[in-house]
Amino acid sequence: MLVIYAEKSSLAKAIANALGAGNRISYPEEPKIGYYEFEFNGEKAVICHGIGHLANLVPAKSYDEKYSKWDLSVFPCIPTEFKKAPKASTIKCIRLVKFFFDKADRIINAADPDREGELIFTYVYEVCKCSKPYKRVWIEDLTNQKIRYAFSNLKNPDKNLQLAGRARDISDWLIGTNLTVAATKKYGSYNNLLTVGRVQTPTLNLVVEREKAIKGHLTWSKTLYGQPVLRNSHLYEAIRLKCPSVEFTPHNYYNDYDIITKKENGAYIDLNYCIINHKRNIIDDQNVETMQLLVTNGHGDNAEIVFQKQLEIDEAYFLSLINLPEDRSYRNETLINISAELMQPLI
Repeated sequence: MLVIYAEKSSLAKAIANALGAGNRISYPEEPKIGYYEFEFNGEKAVICHGIGHLANLVPAKSYDEKYSKWDLSVFPCIPTEFKKAPKASTIKCIRLVKFFFDKADRIINAADPDREGELIFTYVYEVCKCSKPYKRVWIEDLTNQKIRYAFSNLKNPDKNLQLAGRARDISDWLIGTNLTVAATKKYGSYNNLLTVGRVQTPTLNLVVEREKAIKGHLTWSKTLYGQPVLRNSHLYEAIRLKCPSVEFTPHNYYNDYDIITKKENGAYIDLNYCIINHKRNIIDDQNVETMQLLVTNGHGDNAEIVFQKQLEIDEAYFLSLINLPEDRSYRNETLINISAELMQPLI
């Protein structure tokens, strides 16, 4: 009897359709598992399938009970020979596969055409203690024509691809097992497992760094047009105490003020209030913002800086400096007026 092993049910269905295997027969103990019985080139044949990985490397405690308590003094765990065992969650599926493997005269490995597919079949073959001869069908396209072509051009098992799959899985096990224990013991707790993975952790780092870059992206320069100063804010208090020539006029019922200042002749002057090099960094999951505050007597190339200060602020403090509208639109085209006497430090 010929047994064709596919690593998942969808692949088994595609093969069955291409080879005319008929209807799927559900496994009585588990309806999600099934198989196909048919004749292939005059030979009795069965297509059975897995559910992804049916077997994997056993945990560290399976080698020695001393590893079960996650005592850093006995880690790292580096076995001289790596053991495999069926996954408890798919035990019914591997029992069915073993039943057919035991009855087979020969087997065709129809797992995905890559090192992962090669590894999946190899582990199932070894856990089932199978010694039947097998070939590899290399299905690169799930059209009926391509599947039939692949089955008429079977390949010998690729030893190098199998070894590559084993090496990848062993490296995952070594890194995941030992570094998860180390990270959890050092930075986590019994209720706070910190998993580490060869692919997982670098990928997570890429996501975190990208998120930081997105959250920290602000325009290089920003001028606040027509923004009044919130009463009782740090900026309001600094102006009130240090700039006696500044006048505050009520802006609206939100308790904020427009700021104007007088020249000696009594005429009003307008000053630009600018935030330059506004940056946001994320440190220990907290937003830390810095900005250079500039006040100029006009704008453009001829503007002179009458005040500047580098500030380190958090988000709450930044919002207390000015009262930004919720929609972030500018209220008018008049620049906020701040006294030239703000040459003294604000904070």
